[in-house]
Amino acid sequence: MARIKIGLFSRHSGLTRLLRDLWGGNFDLSIFERDQQNRMIPEFDGREDVYFSTLHHWDLLDKDGVQETVAVHGPSIIAPLSQRLLDWQFDGSKPLIVYCTNPFIDAMRKRVFSWLDQPWFHTIGSENCYHPDTFCPVEKFIPFSVWPPGYPKYNGSIAKCLIVQKHPLDRLNAIMGEWVNPKPVTPFANLNQIMQDIPFHWSREPNYKRFTKQYADYRVLLYWSNSPYSIVLFEALAAGIPIVALRTPWTGEVDPLSKYLPEGSIYSNLDEARERIRQYLREPAPAPVYYPNYPGFSEICEEWRSTITNIVESHAS
Repeated sequence: MARIKIGLFSRHSGLTRLLRDLWGGNFDLSIFERDQQNRMIPEFDGREDVYFSTLHHWDLLDKDGVQETVAVHGPSIIAPLSQRLLDWQFDGSKPLIVYCTNPFIDAMRKRVFSWLDQPWFHTIGSENCYHPDTFCPVEKFIPFSVWPPGYPKYNGSIAKCLIVQKHPLDRLNAIMGEWVNPKPVTPFANLNQIMQDIPFHWSREPNYKRFTKQYADYRVLLYWSNSPYSIVLFEALAAGIPIVALRTPWTGEVDPLSKYLPEGSIYSNLDEARERIRQYLREPAPAPVYYPNYPGFSEICEEWRSTITNIVESHAS
């Protein structure tokens, strides 16, 4: 059988890179709606064997769904999207896999539920951590895993705390008071208020190799998110950097932080998290952390290979 070709709908550069690494040894890949960081990936050419929808799943919407989304969220939500994406329609001639990594907005969730009984439609989740009211039924869960050579192993030579967040203040303020305490009298206005006396580095490094090297070089990562998990978590697990994590929101069966991090790594109190970071910074001989529940890259590659191959072969038969 010829190599299967996947048509990927993606607007998230980090997720695109992660999937490209996982699939590259077994599948060919083309992508719809590329961003500037993914220019090396060819666009759709009509020879795809299977389509794959990822966050934010704009490809799933029909014209009624677009109108409903604009009515609820305003026209700015679709402003960055091309008309050709909004006009895209699945006809069932080839299988469609929806990779469920985040809650769905209402119009997209309705679309997913309308297709659940179609033989060409499939759903795969990453983590079972969302409430059913905002998610959808999935056939199986395949978690994230990152390409090991892309992440140098930890040495902890820089005695500072690493922060890797595009919008750190917004995301921390969103969880303070409910998931993490004590809630500040006013929202945090800058990272110095959060870190106090702790030396830190907020990474905004655009170069991929220099960015991933930071996980190896900095002494400890302070992790938080307004989502149950993120690619940053799996990058840090792969590098072996010690992680001090603030409790993140989750409403499903699984708390991803508790699933992947050892006991004593997750904090619901910011003061206690700061003190643990100080302890790491005082250590004279930092050592990498082994995370036994981190999904092995080779195993996840094989899981994707067998899952996508079975879907495509079943559709063709």
